[in-house]
Amino acid sequence: MGKDVAAIEPFSKWFSEYDRGRMDDETTAALAALTEAVHLYDKGGKLTILIDVKPNGHNAVQMKVTADVSIKAPTAGRPETLYFFDSESGALVRDDPLQPKLPLRRVEENEGDRGGLRRVTDEEPED
Repeated sequence: MGKDVAAIEPFSKWFSEYDRGRMDDETTAALAALTEAVHLYDKGGKLTILIDVKPNGHNAVQMKVTADVSIKAPTAGRPETLYFFDSESGALVRDDPLQPKLPLRRVEENEGDRGGLRRVTDEEPED
């Protein structure tokens, strides 16, 4: 751990060469996708680069290195919708089961009645 930092190969050079540059390309694409989502949804996100280094057997001269990149991009989320619980059926319903239903019906508009008063009756209209 006591190595002179100036003598160590820069991480950026190592990273650009790892897996023949594929990891560098994936990370670039992931960062672009993340920044686009952050801009679109106006929420933060994360890009994570995970590098795992293990000795290759008992000889610590060779190392097994794997790297991965992942993002946690913001999303639009799902809208909330209100429902009522119907205790008789146990279902979620759109209309309040405790609220009485009004006997509503459509009132037909006659040609000459636009904007005027109309009489509503229980009788069927005559043709």
